[in-house]
Amino acid sequence: MAPFSYLGFVWDQLFHSSALPVAKADLTGKTVIVTGSNVGLGLESARHLAAMNPAHLILAVRSVDKGEKAKADILKTTNFKGKLEVWQLDLSSFDNVRKFAERVERECSRLDILLENAGIASNTWNTTPDNWELTLQTNVLSTTLLALLLLPLLRRTVKLDPTSTPRLILVGSEVHFWAKFPEQDTERPLAALNDPSRFQGQDRYFISKLLDLIVARKIASVLRSSTSTEDKKISVYCPNPGFCFSELGREDQSWGFYLFQQALARTTEQGSRTFVWCAAAPEAAGAGHDVFQGVGGEKSSGVFWSECKPREESDWILSEKGQSVSAKVWGEIKEVMWKEGGEEIKDVLKDF
Repeated sequence: MAPFSYLGFVWDQLFHSSALPVAKADLTGKTVIVTGSNVGLGLESARHLAAMNPAHLILAVRSVDKGEKAKADILKTTNFKGKLEVWQLDLSSFDNVRKFAERVERECSRLDILLENAGIASNTWNTTPDNWELTLQTNVLSTTLLALLLLPLLRRTVKLDPTSTPRLILVGSEVHFWAKFPEQDTERPLAALNDPSRFQGQDRYFISKLLDLIVARKIASVLRSSTSTEDKKISVYCPNPGFCFSELGREDQSWGFYLFQQALARTTEQGSRTFVWCAAAPEAAGAGHDVFQGVGGEKSSGVFWSECKPREESDWILSEKGQSVSAKVWGEIKEVMWKEGGEEIKDVLKDF
């Protein structure tokens, strides 16, 4: 399968956007969480999933007021009859992520779909209360923390309902192909990314999507190699929405970006279709378990999806160097998870 190219990107944007399939599934009895679901891709994903009749749909958002407006919009535009709730989630705070996960464990007996869409793209250096660069913590560290904290509930869902096939989606992007990532040559790349003197605005978002793919590949690898029946029924995805009209690029107000967006961007509804395909389409079950060969014979994980189908990851991530750097990065992420995840995460990390 050919890797991404700029020409391929333009072709997909111009000719594939309107042709992307809309997933059809019956989510009766299932519980769904969508993060960053008050606007854009997250809202459109939640709207599609609401139309599939889940028993419980949770909009996980930083602003509850904005989340309530999204809830009203979804109820107005779908025939959703289940339980639709807005829960506060702030990915710039590890403590908030832990409390959110604790609430899910306390109030939800099952979790069938965890769609981690929330993310930011910032060209300026900002830090969180946890002393991490904002994009790095929001897009990567807190996203990983939430996935690992809720992995036990995904596993228990299979025990509760052996017919279930839980889905874990960490939103990715084709921009991982174009990340420069000079920090890869340091002994501790994650720590280097938290050094303000190394910060490069646009590349930071690209790098964050590359790291999300590294995390998704790692989780998929652990589940794939497990002897547990529950683990083998959980699918992992890192889908690419394509270039969309969304608030993600709101910091770039240049004429060049405006014209580029007007010429090529797809709607957030169109972009959400690959997310929803991964989250619900019966045809997509098994991601992270179906391995295919890369262009050089390397094994690709099957977690990266674009245009509603699995695509080969970047040559770098499949290369010997890419796998070596991925191992270093995962080691650092695991240290952060151990420190920030509380006692609940330590049993999970034993598998990693």
